[in-house]
Amino acid sequence: MQIRHRRALAQDIARGREILEPEQILFSPRTWQLMPQLLEDLLARDRILLCPLDDVETGRMVGMGGSGFLHPDSLEAALASPGGLTDAAFTAESEGRPAFLNRKEVAEANRAADLRLMNFFGTPQGVDLNHPGTLEVFGSFTETWNFYHRGFALREIWMEHAIPFMIEATSRIGLRVYRERTLPSGAPSKLSVMTREEALESTPSWPGSAMISPRPRFGFTAVEQQLLELALLDHSDRDAAAALHLSTEAIKKRWRSIYQKVSQVEAALLPPELNGSGQRRALLQSLRNNLQELRPY
Repeated sequence: MQIRHRRALAQDIARGREILEPEQILFSPRTWQLMPQLLEDLLARDRILLCPLDDVETGRMVGMGGSGFLHPDSLEAALASPGGLTDAAFTAESEGRPAFLNRKEVAEANRAADLRLMNFFGTPQGVDLNHPGTLEVFGSFTETWNFYHRGFALREIWMEHAIPFMIEATSRIGLRVYRERTLPSGAPSKLSVMTREEALESTPSWPGSAMISPRPRFGFTAVEQQLLELALLDHSDRDAAAALHLSTEAIKKRWRSIYQKVSQVEAALLPPELNGSGQRRALLQSLRNNLQELRPY
């Protein structure tokens, strides 16, 4: 099975509804009923990230993970309540009380190394530890998480699960149980956290090793970052033009701007003896190990 990840489109929410069903037990009935509209609205306003995982051969969606950076006040209020963190965040959004940071707020908190990341969803479809496909999909979730979250200066990582497989997986990657509770369904739920201090004191591992990041150097704009992300996901310039609603000439202009910014900071990364495709390969290879250049800052 070959699995590819990407950022979700609005239509993926309805398409992935069945995949998200196991997560329903974490939400109140009202919030779950509103979930499709909430997700679509938050995506449109760039408040959350949703990533479908697709089986390349069949085109079938085999998983979907989500995340968002929480307002400190929203996190504090949610932790002071007896309910669940995930439900509290989405309930607040449904009531017009922003729980998730917008891009400008993310950039400000990233500069201050003060980002509180909440992960939600992310359960592989048809969880079966004896089936190799489950572990393959779960490994793809880890790869996807790294691609979209490494490079941020994280202060805390939060995960809440009620599915035994996911509770066990969260424990194995080193998160500390912050709170346990019994859901109305009778299922046990665990809210887990890892702080930057805990990550520094422990043996380097995922996801703790992703919590500290160097500062970006090149100063790419938001659109340039989006173009570079698409290139790292093997999209052509034509694909990128369609996704970003730009002309092919506008895409070329942004590549020229990208090369100019890189050359001003690290000329050796783009040696003149390389042709255009060679320079692009060299740049993308460098960015795979320096994803902070693609983050709001």
